[in-house]
Amino acid sequence: MIKIEKINEGCYKVYYQNGVLLGDFIYSEDGYLHFWPDKSRTGAWSSYVLKEIAEKLDELNKWWDDQIQEYFKNGDK
Repeated sequence: MIKIEKINEGCYKVYYQNGVLLGDFIYSEDGYLHFWPDKSRTGAWSSYVLKEIAEKLDELNKWWDDQIQEYFKNGDK
């Protein structure tokens, strides 16, 4: 299980359940949050941690993705 801490409107810290910093979720130019691993995190990553990171990103980005999909569905009216 990962935990996130909102730092400000553009950044979240991402921690593993034991408190180890994994990295940051940071908004990019495309309006979506992206994961940036902490510089100290090297080596292999397990699939379950990667899945949890991806699922949390999808959850946090859903509101923006919904707006983008609606825009392209309806056009700029």
